Amino acid sequence: MKAGQNSRKIGFFFALTMLIGSVVGIGIFFKNHSIKEATSGDGLSWLMTWVLAGIISLCSALSFSEISRIKNTKASGISNWAAQLGGKAFGYFINFNYTFLYGAILIVALSFFSAEALHNFIEICANGAFKIPTYYLPFSALVIFVFFFSMMVISLKISSSIQKIVTILKFIPLIFAIIIGISLYKQNYAGGSNAFNKVNFSWSSVKGLLVALPFALFAYDAFLSVGSVANNLKKDTLPLIVIIGMSAVIVTYSLIAVSAILHNSGLVEQIIKNTIDQSKNNKLAQSLTITFNLFLFISAIGVLNGVTTGFVYELNNAINLKIILGGAKYRSKMNLKRMIVFLISIIYGIIWIIISSTVWVLKGDNALDGLSNLPTFIFFNFYAVIIILYLRKRKNINVKKMNSVLFWLFSILAIIGSLFTNVAYIWATIAGILNNDRALSGIFYGNETLYIGKWVELVFYFVYWIFIIVFPLINYYLIKKFEQRNVLDEFDLINYKPKYLEDIWSNYNFNDSPDIVRSIDEEPKKLNDAIKNE
Repeated sequence: MKAGQNSRKIGFFFALTMLIGSVVGIGIFFKNHSIKEATSGDGLSWLMTWVLAGIISLCSALSFSEISRIKNTKASGISNWAAQLGGKAFGYFINFNYTFLYGAILIVALSFFSAEALHNFIEICANGAFKIPTYYLPFSALVIFVFFFSMMVISLKISSSIQKIVTILKFIPLIFAIIIGISLYKQNYAGGSNAFNKVNFSWSSVKGLLVALPFALFAYDAFLSVGSVANNLKKDTLPLIVIIGMSAVIVTYSLIAVSAILHNSGLVEQIIKNTIDQSKNNKLAQSLTITFNLFLFISAIGVLNGVTTGFVYELNNAINLKIILGGAKYRSKMNLKRMIVFLISIIYGIIWIIISSTVWVLKGDNALDGLSNLPTFIFFNFYAVIIILYLRKRKNINVKKMNSVLFWLFSILAIIGSLFTNVAYIWATIAGILNNDRALSGIFYGNETLYIGKWVELVFYFVYWIFIIVFPLINYYLIKKFEQRNVLDEFDLINYKPKYLEDIWSNYNFNDSPDIVRSIDEEPKKLNDAIKNE
């Protein structure tokens, strides 16, 4: 290996911080209250929810640490693995859904969560003088997303710098929540209690755990980021990185959960009120609450920034694989960067209208809280399918492999955990319907006066599945009818011959002409010459 090539490789500790920084986000704070509600405040099932979700994610991440070594083609990441392991149709199916029904929904949901964190911070700073009306929430979400996406388009360096700073800052509220909640575990000045003291662990506790799992899996979801470092490590230490990194995340999340359970408080603001006597230290409690919520907002925008960057690359994949109806026509009129902005504007706008409508009609974020879990929860099924497909072909795939016994163990646990969780969730939700349980509690804008039955949650689940199955089929037949081509031909990645591919962030500026972009499939030298001539 040349020295220059080796210098571009990343080391163990940098890769470890990348993994931890990607996975650790706002889910533990935004979903902890929902988990408390789903488990009816039962401390043991509340904690077990976080631990079980962490184990499923750890085993899945270890499996994908080997799968991700499959060579990239004109697609990368999960779309590439799906096509090479499951064939053209499966590759198309995953690429379409991961782009439009996974990443797209997440970036919109995260922009709303960021807006909620901002509103909550402003209200706390005002010390209860006013409350920002619910109907402002969608507009704040839109402004936040447009601002950070614009920064990304203007300069990836700006976006990258934001991410580095936020990755460090977002650990402050995590450490703070652990220390204050556990060290002052005996103090409950605001009506809190030790939720571990609930006596009986019964079927009701198990049912609550299963219903709560989607909320916890949301917080662990970014474990697929391990795939981005598989081929760029100086030494083959990825499995060790995954074990240490994911274990650190599981321990951190579990400690925060313990901190919350000791005070039966789903929100850190409630933990602060329970641990500090506000009659004597009101200013201290107020200052700590303001500081924490400031860092919570910073964490939220950091997660939004990171997930949006990942979504842009998935959309880049979709364009390279030509799965977008009319994509060739648009490409003849604009370069890739402009096309990405155009497509995201449409995609974000459509989903924003849908989610905003639920917020305005329900006068709360109850539906948003439930909808945001679906992409993560349901895609664990597809992660399991990809692992199964890889196990079938593992002997014939030429990649660096971990110990076979360990890999099979991790893979089987990941498969069972992912598939069983979905089946058990449906079972527990049906039981909740029969018991007339309440669903979708919401986050900062939860409408407590609104009763939403468990049947609504189940309807969301199955409607999302219908979208996942039907939308790719509609897109396939529309392309076949209007563009006279079979989109599946683009997914013959096993026989793909490497060539220079277009990347949104490289080789041209926002105002470059489409002519420069159209030369992208030629050699890099020709492209660079075209840029110089421009």
